[in-house]
Amino acid sequence: GNARTLWYVGSRAGAPRELQAGVYTLSNHLLDSDWPKARRLRERLQAALAQVEPEASLWPALADRNRSADAALPDTGVGLAWERALSAAFIVAPGYGTRCSSVLALAPRRGRFSERSFDADGCPSGTRVHEW
Repeated sequence: GNARTLWYVGSRAGAPRELQAGVYTLSNHLLDSDWPKARRLRERLQAALAQVEPEASLWPALADRNRSADAALPDTGVGLAWERALSAAFIVAPGYGTRCSSVLALAPRRGRFSERSFDADGCPSGTRVHEW
């Protein structure tokens, strides 16, 4: 993307597509997959965008370890125990989990990319910020 357009492409998404103005979520599936955690994150992102400093509200949303109820879980073929673990926005599981969370904020004539890293236990291990 650039200041005027943004495109989405994925290994299972088919042809690249230009994204229209709006709010999108991306999990470990296709853009805007209708998964409970993607819906929760989209709602929290929309609420954050209504605030003067939205980035401060995004970090708790990305760090959310709450899991979805079994009835709301998708069936991706990994079994119920893994569906439960994967239903949180922030995942901590044996041998698998969230290793970084990123926020990209673009405004006219400026941008900010922030990334928080985590170790295998889900504890913070670093923060990087790039502004231009």
